[in-house]
Amino acid sequence: MYAYWKMRPTNTRWVSETCRKRFAIETSHRQMHQGRARTCTRNPLVRLLLVGIALVLRNVRVWLHYAVLSAPRRGGRRLELDRLTLETMRLWLLHQAEEVLGVDDTVEAERPMFQDLTACIRQATSLLLLRLRDSPRTPTPRQCFGVFSLMVSRCVSASGWTHERCLFPEGPTALPITSRRCRCCFRRPSTVVSNSPSPRQPPMWSFTCPSPEHLQRLIASQASLDLTYPQVGVTASGTLPGYKVDENRVLLGHGPEVFAAACEALRQWRQFPAPWTTIWPLPTPIAVGQTVSITARAFGLWWANTCRIVYVVDEPGRFGFAYGTLPQHVERGEELFLIESHEDGTVWYTVRAISQAHYWMVRLAYPLTRNLQRRFARDSLAGMKAAVGGSR
Repeated sequence: MYAYWKMRPTNTRWVSETCRKRFAIETSHRQMHQGRARTCTRNPLVRLLLVGIALVLRNVRVWLHYAVLSAPRRGGRRLELDRLTLETMRLWLLHQAEEVLGVDDTVEAERPMFQDLTACIRQATSLLLLRLRDSPRTPTPRQCFGVFSLMVSRCVSASGWTHERCLFPEGPTALPITSRRCRCCFRRPSTVVSNSPSPRQPPMWSFTCPSPEHLQRLIASQASLDLTYPQVGVTASGTLPGYKVDENRVLLGHGPEVFAAACEALRQWRQFPAPWTTIWPLPTPIAVGQTVSITARAFGLWWANTCRIVYVVDEPGRFGFAYGTLPQHVERGEELFLIESHEDGTVWYTVRAISQAHYWMVRLAYPLTRNLQRRFARDSLAGMKAAVGGSR
């Protein structure tokens, strides 16, 4: 049933379609507010950014329903919106962010907990259920919590656990759980060992320029990890299926002086255009196995990416190196920086990259990412020409 006022519709179908469109608009605004992050900042750029992210999340869900989750049928596609709610998609993104950034759910413990804590809680739960079943009236939640706490304390006492100096003479056992200070022992907080699958990794992006301490932790967390692409040395000759190949070169000049100056600029990492890209630590020797952090400023954020040098070219008339991406990199692939001196005396600088998007956020903004890659190639060629300008 529809009610309208000061209108003269031609038929009831027009009224139904008009109400349906209005309902769709209100639903879009409601879903946008469900995906919008809450903040107390007064910076209009940050608030506008959060609104934009919420709109992107809402549109991504619509696209998933249409392109992936819809069932084909004659005359169109059958949409089943209950298969993926916006709240479920938000949880997926949260789990992905926890996997990328790392989750450390441990806190410092003043004293260790005994190993049979799970068995005691299970026993206390069983006793609480028996107590509730025999109770003549339904207790309040506060009473249930009080009874459960009493049951847990009785189970702990029955297990014989008292204080760490009596039960653990060899020293405290570190567990990822917190407890209050023991009034009898007054020990300093013990070291806690994380039960997470991997150590916490510093975030890949931030609103401020990463500090040297942050970059040091980032490199330390990535130094022992494997590369993120299958074929090491692919930039020397070859390609990878599904990867983009970008090759750019520029004439630097003529003569051995230009070649020597270009090689020295490459050793000092001058091919990375300042100020929107920086290398840490500097100086980093050009050697296989060296891990560096490349920080780039784009879209108002600072992006910290880690790479490892995979091979070095050091031959008469040729010098360069290639690095491969580590897990903390927005792309996956390999990039080669090469200086070549030809027989006619010309010196060329070549940048060859084979890459693809690593994270979903990069795939979502893929056209913008490609523009950044082309900008980096242009600025890198210009930076090397400027570095050897005085040696021509």
